[in-house]
Amino acid sequence: MFERYYKELVGYFSHTLNDAEQAKDVVQETYLRISAMGERADAVLEPRAFLYQTAKRIIIDEWRKNRHFDAVELREAEQISADHEEPLEHLLSSSRMKTLHHTINSLPPRSQEAFKLHKFEGLSHKEIALKMGISKNAVEKLIMRALIACKNSVDAMHKEEA
Repeated sequence: MFERYYKELVGYFSHTLNDAEQAKDVVQETYLRISAMGERADAVLEPRAFLYQTAKRIIIDEWRKNRHFDAVELREAEQISADHEEPLEHLLSSSRMKTLHHTINSLPPRSQEAFKLHKFEGLSHKEIALKMGISKNAVEKLIMRALIACKNSVDAMHKEEA
């Protein structure tokens, strides 16, 4: 599902956010959240709408977290969310969190560093590239490998539960 809409999502959110790097970050976070849902994501009736809705919620969460909004902007963002309401994804169980934690800590050092800088410290791909002394493309590949490892880990856990 994700691969089919990746370029479309990045294009849309690059235009919406006026920032291609931030758009890529949002789309990758969308992928991580949906992959954490496991098999439930496969049951979504409108995958394209679900991807857009999840990405919009990530943007709203980021606005709230960073306090880069005023009350009017927040109401507008929440209205966007309400216009395309989808069921909220469920929180990960503690066992899934432990599995993901183990997976992240088992990544190769460079992938682990890029992933943690991006997901836990909130750095953009450009900032990570500068900090690690590598290209933005290399950063994207490292983070994508980490995301795939996390998805595979969650998928394996779902198979064990079944």
